[in-house]
Amino acid sequence: MAETTVAPAQRRERLVGFDLIRLISFWIIACYHFVYAVWHDRLADYNATMSTNFVYWRFVYPTLRSLSFSGHSVLFLTAMLLAMTRKSFRAQARFWCFLFIAWMTFVWAEGDFSRFLPYWDIHLLILTGLIIMMLAEHRPGWVTGLGLIGFVSTFFSFWTYSIFAALPLALRHPLVGDCEFEVSSWPILPWLGFFFFGYAVGFILRASKWRQKFSTISKQELGAWIGVLMIASFNLGGFYKLQALEDWECHAFRLPPLEFWAHFIFVMFCIRISLVTSVNRWLSTALPFLSKLNVSKNFFLAYALQYIFAFILAVKFGGILRANPTLFMVTSVMMLPMAEALAWTTAKLGARRLIKGPD
Repeated sequence: MAETTVAPAQRRERLVGFDLIRLISFWIIACYHFVYAVWHDRLADYNATMSTNFVYWRFVYPTLRSLSFSGHSVLFLTAMLLAMTRKSFRAQARFWCFLFIAWMTFVWAEGDFSRFLPYWDIHLLILTGLIIMMLAEHRPGWVTGLGLIGFVSTFFSFWTYSIFAALPLALRHPLVGDCEFEVSSWPILPWLGFFFFGYAVGFILRASKWRQKFSTISKQELGAWIGVLMIASFNLGGFYKLQALEDWECHAFRLPPLEFWAHFIFVMFCIRISLVTSVNRWLSTALPFLSKLNVSKNFFLAYALQYIFAFILAVKFGGILRANPTLFMVTSVMMLPMAEALAWTTAKLGARRLIKGPD
């Protein structure tokens, strides 16, 4: 099994680039949650009403669509950080409980107990992937093996296979999703494999010798990255074509593999650069506040609170928000600072002790 001892200095080092990627990704996710909560089943009204707000339609909405793979970024970083950071069994158990409760809350909010049992979402995906990979750590080579299998699985369009189309909806939904009923929230194939891949990368980086190797980047490697990114740019645009609401919920998980990786390779490059010591130090100096934010320190707490808060606002003030495009735009943009304030408040009240996710 690969050496997994982490030097004390490395254990204290915080990768600020990871925080920056998650911060940007979280804002995109929070805005999408809010759009979904307020305009659920109202795509035509959303397009007609919000198009009257020039700032939102020309700047905010294009940004959301351009970075609508942010959920994949957070999933991959979550898998990496879960592997890179060792928690006590009690802390891990609390995180498992949180994921289960978050899933139950999501099912309740969607009102899908009667239709699907269980309703599959990202919380169950992370919980399943985490348990499998933690068990795999007890077998030499299993983590890297599963990571390799997971990476390869992302190049298969499982939803096009007739064998899955013939399955009952209750099975087809968690395995590959179903766009006819708009139930394709993080299907197992291939996104459990995507989690495996991220966990395997984090597991390798847990070893001090590998962290040291990735602490610098040569001109040759940088040139290779630039070449790959230039080639990938010819296949960009798949995520931008997706609209908000139900159209995104299903089709974002069904992009052709080449289009998906053409987008995500840019995230991989940002992750790679974040591991470079000189880059990390520069970011620490340029953005000293970033790692102090609760969105960075208590990400899953902020994520859960934002989701609940968005739906509360939608239930209480949905009519007003749908009738006032400017108010909706301001509120959606403010989702990130609102989530930070909520996480800060609840962390001060002791909620941090209940959730020990990856930081």
